[in-house]
Amino acid sequence: AAFGSDQPPEARTWASLLRGGLSPREHSPTPRGQKGGIIYSRVSGVQQGSRWRGQLIDPCPLQPCRAQLSVQSAPVSWPISSLERGSLGTGQVQTAELAAFYPGTAWAAHGNYGVEYDLGIPLINDTDRPVVLDLAIESPRKSDQPKGGLSFNREPARPVMFRGTVEVSGLDGEAGRPSGRRWFHLVQRQGQQGPALGRISLAPGQRRQVRVRLIYPADATPPQVLSLLPAASVVKQSESVPAPRP
Repeated sequence: AAFGSDQPPEARTWASLLRGGLSPREHSPTPRGQKGGIIYSRVSGVQQGSRWRGQLIDPCPLQPCRAQLSVQSAPVSWPISSLERGSLGTGQVQTAELAAFYPGTAWAAHGNYGVEYDLGIPLINDTDRPVVLDLAIESPRKSDQPKGGLSFNREPARPVMFRGTVEVSGLDGEAGRPSGRRWFHLVQRQGQQGPALGRISLAPGQRRQVRVRLIYPADATPPQVLSLLPAASVVKQSESVPAPRP
């Protein structure tokens, strides 16, 4: 139906629309594998897959082993929707392949828009002291090579890099008990750290299952990271000095 009218358009109106010309396409994409700068171009195709599910655990070279993440691993960050030339030094490109796409448009999804991320963090405090951690979604400056850590701006730039809802369960709740599902609407700008979504307090030997779910929103530009940080270490980093985090 036409906007602002209860009556559907006449058949000749649809026919005229179908016969009419289209607006010019944007820049053509850089061929896959080509060196130098990259133009991603507009995505106009059908991506493969709709969910990214995983457990964020410590390396486990010997089997069998216990799937868990030591609090001593913090500070640590995991890419969300990493892409070509934006793997943040991990070498991991999460971008979905396209089953089909229009000629002259992007050859990969470059952002996993609409994909559900369902991530579990089986934490254990394997130290002899209480530990308090912060959980955050962040939008670091895009990079592809290892730089000794993530890089953030002292003051976030103007462009919005992430605007969407994140669901978290397992954060600190009342009386020190883990909370159920909580929802956060985030608006983050380019090069912005945090803010923390909540805290996780663990006594020596205590375990906590944390779960993070989100559908990568249309109003976002990758990459983002999911970060687990010692509560006292959340500080702003300068524009030129990368944050000392793996």
